Amino acid sequence: MSTEPESEKDVDILDQLRDGIRILEAQGPMYEQAFAELEALDDYLQGKSPADVHEDAPLKLEDAICLPELQGYFAVDPTLRTPSESLSIKTLRKAIADGQLAVLRPNTKNLYVTRRAVKEWLLSCQDPVNPRISNSGRNDVTPQGGSRTRQHTSSTTMIDSTPLDAALTTLKALKNSSKNT
Repeated sequence: MSTEPESEKDVDILDQLRDGIRILEAQGPMYEQAFAELEALDDYLQGKSPADVHEDAPLKLEDAICLPELQGYFAVDPTLRTPSESLSIKTLRKAIADGQLAVLRPNTKNLYVTRRAVKEWLLSCQDPVNPRISNSGRNDVTPQGGSRTRQHTSSTTMIDSTPLDAALTTLKALKNSSKNT
């Protein structure tokens, strides 16, 4: 039999339980990381993980449309590949026919493209930055010979500090224009 009093055993057991909980809490992130690694390995073994496609590997159009550059999902397992929702094989065929997308033709039936060719095609499809057609802040320049038309004060914008100042400026402009007529 133990010579320790019953209350000391309870305290000792509670301390051991608390220590065990602290150890489990400290190891929790390690376990979560280990489970995440195991899930990734399981996905890889099942063919769900993304395939590492070489830049110059020939791809059938049915496979190329699944490339991430085209917003598809290119899994290791071909049955798990997801084609692009925004582009189609028909789009790739049209780009090939128009000479925009480089193609490999081992025969007359099969068409192959590379990941590099798809990337280059996508870059060539992007619009260059369009220059602005109009600009409200643009100051027109009067030709060297001067303008043959008289500038009217009503067509220019006055910057005034108060509405009263703006009204007075407009009133003066109207008075001056009525004296000239």
